[in-house]
Amino acid sequence: MGGIAVLAFGALYPRDARGVVAIDAALSSSERRDRFLYRLKALPTVTYPDLATGKARFRLIPNEGAIAPEILAAIAEKSLGRTNAGGYTMKFDREAFIGSDGLDVLDAVRRVRAPLLLVRGGMSRVMTAEASERALESNRVARLAVIPGAHHHVLLEEPVALAREIARFATSLDKSAG
Repeated sequence: MGGIAVLAFGALYPRDARGVVAIDAALSSSERRDRFLYRLKALPTVTYPDLATGKARFRLIPNEGAIAPEILAAIAEKSLGRTNAGGYTMKFDREAFIGSDGLDVLDAVRRVRAPLLLVRGGMSRVMTAEASERALESNRVARLAVIPGAHHHVLLEEPVALAREIARFATSLDKSAG
């Protein structure tokens, strides 16, 4: 969900960023994906009796990729918050699932003026190859890095490869500024 926020910022505040990096953002959608997100949004809020139960039930969406259990446990613990009644529930905003807050994501990509790096997991179903190509065609300062073997959660599956791509991009910004 952060990639869409970054693209919105880059589009709305073009003079406030030297560079923009969006990691596996949903650049487009489909009827099937939209139906899934509407159903997900409509599910009742689940409250777990204790932190251990909440952590045991935690899943990433989409739930794919080889992510170490200890990393998932740490994310789960930070993703659960205590309720007023003493249980635990997820801390995310369900409204964030639908509509990208009214943002036309591909249009936002087109409007970004700072150098833009789009990072896509090579096996991602969220940032599709087709949408990535449309995004590149719409913005001459955009470039694409594909992390082979990664799904949507690129940071969790391939952190070293992702860091390398971001460092390469940041170095290119330094060279163009000097």
